[in-house]
Amino acid sequence: MKNAKLIIGFYILIFVVSVWFSISTKRNRITDQEKQIEVTQYANPAVAFYDTAYQYANGINVKQNPTKEKEYLLKASEYNYGPSEMELGNFLLFGKGGDIDSIGAIYWFERASKHGILEASFALGCIYLNSNPKFHNDSLGLFWFQKAANYGHPVAQYHIGSFYKKGVLLPRDLNFYVLWIKKSAYHGYAPAEYELGCCYKEGLCVKQDTIQALYWFKHSSQQGYIPAHSQLIIFTQTCESRTKKTAILTFPANEKTVKTPTDKLYRHGYDLLFGITVPQNQPEGIQYLVAATMEGNKNAKIMLSYCFATAFGVLLDKEAAQHLYVGKGEIRFDDSTGSNLIEFEIKDDGSFKKHINFSPEKGKFTKGENI
Repeated sequence: MKNAKLIIGFYILIFVVSVWFSISTKRNRITDQEKQIEVTQYANPAVAFYDTAYQYANGINVKQNPTKEKEYLLKASEYNYGPSEMELGNFLLFGKGGDIDSIGAIYWFERASKHGILEASFALGCIYLNSNPKFHNDSLGLFWFQKAANYGHPVAQYHIGSFYKKGVLLPRDLNFYVLWIKKSAYHGYAPAEYELGCCYKEGLCVKQDTIQALYWFKHSSQQGYIPAHSQLIIFTQTCESRTKKTAILTFPANEKTVKTPTDKLYRHGYDLLFGITVPQNQPEGIQYLVAATMEGNKNAKIMLSYCFATAFGVLLDKEAAQHLYVGKGEIRFDDSTGSNLIEFEIKDDGSFKKHINFSPEKGKFTKGENI
């Protein structure tokens, strides 16, 4: 009986050890493969290798490792997989994990372009048209830009249009300029949308159409393209004139003082513009203020006027500033350092003046309410 128990115990021990060994072997096998996604999960092995490279590039379930990333990109590229060839080109162009190798980058971009990656054609155009004399080649640069543009790359289309407009690399032809700018704008490229708006505004090679101009300025502005903001304002806003009373713009103490949706847009734009309770982000702050202005918020309108008059978060544009506000104003807010007061005045003739006060004592300047 005792021997039987020993035999049973022995077999149980063997079973437990075998199970542990099986699990350990499997775990070690995964480790040896560096947690590569099993190829059997994919119809195309290249996708598995590419996804594994992506994991190493971004530290997903594994430690970031540029060497391993490159290794798996090379494995995927053995299957003529365009996305991995594109990434290898970027890898070498920017010297990720080693020295910059522009010749190697060109090789991989050419392969990626051959396999249908538009971004690779555009990248080749950029390499050949850059200022590096070793690789500069106008003919090759234009060839690759035209290839990318012909297959629908919006940035390449925009550049081809610009070449026609300026008469650089291509004969000056404003009709072809507008043609290519339209193609780029229809693909949603913000600078092209802005330029197409200008074409419709001025009647350049298209019938003058203020509705179309406003449409394209609005789309470009919504993507945060700074030059479009001022055109949108000029098209849509009338001046808020105050010859005597000073407009006071105080940052709301809390959300309870924000009463309408446009107030929320204004408050968030104000906050982002100066970095009061959130990290400062002027371009995003301007977008919120533009949105609030388009909804009729007077505070946002006056704040935008100040921004255009001082090139604060936007390009200097006195015309846009005067379209929004003429008069005196005060911007008051508390931040982590203390109290801030910006006194300014925008005059009818476009002149501008301002004075900044600061106090480490919070609340010193912020009494008063918004207009």
